[in-house]
Amino acid sequence: MSTRYGMGVSETAPVMVPLAEPRPLSTAERALLDALVDRTGHDDLRAQASTAVVWSACSCGCPSAGLRVTGPRLSTVDMARFSRYGRDDYFGVHGYGGDVEIVVHVLQGVIDELEVYEDDGLRPALPSPAELTNVEIY
Repeated sequence: MSTRYGMGVSETAPVMVPLAEPRPLSTAERALLDALVDRTGHDDLRAQASTAVVWSACSCGCPSAGLRVTGPRLSTVDMARFSRYGRDDYFGVHGYGGDVEIVVHVLQGVIDELEVYEDDGLRPALPSPAELTNVEIY
């Protein structure tokens, strides 16, 4: 594993660990994913989100979830339109739920992860969609 910090600190960087079997999203995961994806206004992304299953979990114990979806892949034109930087391979939908940050990562036109984090080492609870603030697409 890679070292997360320099200068002799030996904590390893968290990685996504495959589950033995994919599982359905929890009610809270589904609500957050749908709320953030809805901010894009893109029907193909909504279609992908509706099929999402969790196939991996973060090794640090946080509630981040690696997702597998089916459905139409977003075009590189759409990807670049959503990306703040004009990237045609990645964009994220980011929001805050109190001190917790949530990001839906879209890679190569496909929803890939629901990332949930707070300060390093904390394992936050999932906020409700009603708590989301400062949602942005980047």
